[in-house]
Amino acid sequence: MRLIATLLCCLAVPAASQDRNGNDTAGAWRAVHQASFGLWDSLCDTRDAETRCYLRYVDVYRPRPQFGALFAFVERLNGAERVTFGLEFGRAFGPGRIEIKASGGTQWALAPDICQGAAECILAGRDADAILDAMATGETVAIAFTDQYGDEQARIWDLSQFAAALADLRVAAAERGI
Repeated sequence: MRLIATLLCCLAVPAASQDRNGNDTAGAWRAVHQASFGLWDSLCDTRDAETRCYLRYVDVYRPRPQFGALFAFVERLNGAERVTFGLEFGRAFGPGRIEIKASGGTQWALAPDICQGAAECILAGRDADAILDAMATGETVAIAFTDQYGDEQARIWDLSQFAAALADLRVAAAERGI
């Protein structure tokens, strides 16, 4: 399962890359940092004078032929983080919930309708700071949603190594002036 998730990430991140003319191409990006922390990968890559650093996790919840995947990215942009939860292209979140849980209960929760009808939930600024603080001290991320086939999905992600991954991202980004 981890191999499938890693392969999906390798395909998904380059798919978002573009060449100088705006054409989609992964060839220009070169990895300059990579570290794994449980479910989470900390990465930096560069092309020309542009460098980006991010954490990622891809959860394949339904194999082919009815493929379905959920992803999380934490991007370091201009000294701040942005958190994105999303489904593969062409899909959208239905009514659902994203919660950060610890032994004491729910530490952080996203309103059930905030991502409805969108393929991505993007948190920036104070919202990103709040969820990252909760993820760094929490035990699990619990995500509930209805998939593209009308099936209810409940995914649980381990956060035991998230704080170390986030620290690595921040150090790697700082070393690169991001």
